[in-house]
This record gives sequence, C-alpha cells and structure tokens, in this order.
Amino acid sequence: MSVNAIALADHRARRRRDVVDNATELLVRGGPAAVTPAAVATATGLASHSVSRFFETTDELIAAAVEELFIRDLTSITLSINAAGTNPVAQLEAYVRTVIAAAVKGHLHGNLTAMEVLPPNHQERLMDLHEELNRPLVLIVQRLESTDPECDSAMVLGVISSASQLVLAGEPKEHVVARTMKFLRGALSV
Repeated sequence: MSVNAIALADHRARRRRDVVDNATELLVRGGPAAVTPAAVATATGLASHSVSRFFETTDELIAAAVEELFIRDLTSITLSINAAGTNPVAQLEAYVRTVIAAAVKGHLHGNLTAMEVLPPNHQERLMDLHEELNRPLVLIVQRLESTDPECDSAMVLGVISSASQLVLAGEPKEHVVARTMKFLRGALSV
C-alpha cells in the first residue's frame, strides 16, 4: 500500500470516528430522533451527504452510536472493577457507581430508547453488547457465593436501575450509592 493510500485510509478512519462520536453525543442529548445524517454531518463539519459514505442508513448510524455507548460503558465498568481490587463487595460497589454514572450521563436511556426503534437485525448485536455489560456483574455475584448468580444479578440490575432513577430525580448520588450498597449487602448476605 502506498503512503498516499495509507494516509487516505487513516483520514477516512478518523472521519468515521468523528461521525460516530458526534452521533453518540447527539443520541445522549436528544435520543434516537436527534441522530440524523444531516445533524451528524453538521456536528462533524461535513457536507450533508458525506455521512452516507460511512453509514448507508440512519438505522446503521444510530446502531453505531448505541454500540459506541455500550463499548464506553463496558470499558468504564471493566476499569472500575479492576481498580477495586479483588474484594467482590468492592467490585460490586464499583459496578454500582459506574452504572449509575452512565445513567446520569444519559447513556442508559439513550441505549434503551434507541434499541427500541431499530430493526431486529441491529437489535440482536446490541442485545449481545447489553449482555456483555451484565456479565461482570454475574461474575461478581458468583464470587459472593450466590446459589443462583444469573437470577440474583438480574435482581441487582433492577435495584441499580431504581437507584439510577432516584439520582436522576435529584437524590444525591453518594447517598443513593450508600443506600444501594447497604440494600445489596443485605439482599446478597455479604
């Protein structure tokens, strides 16, 4: 491959990254309806038709934005769990904090509302990513010696979802995290 071809490929990859990043920000701020090729092009500083060089349909564009949010959240979850060390209770708190922070940023709402409007072929891939977000929690609950980690982690997710709603409604985040952890310690007998 020539130097010019490499430079062109690199430029194209950077432009695609910019398109996805701007689509992601529009999704978080305005939901799936805000992610239009024209809006993304404007945010990226491209001509309106330029987005179609990277994504043939609006659904593909929205799916790429949702996928990006899942990847960002999974990275944050993994980093926070690793930083918590080997104690599963500390890892659980790291998971709780990270998921609540994602909800406050609008990631969870953006992901769920976008998934609802996408066709089934896009939903399947995104559901797989959603499961990847839950997998670390299942492993943590398993390490807490749950006899049914799949069921227990699903219930923990329900508690975290409710906690996120409390924070979004104005409850102080630290108070909600502390109450959530107290509740989960009792529920999981740790």
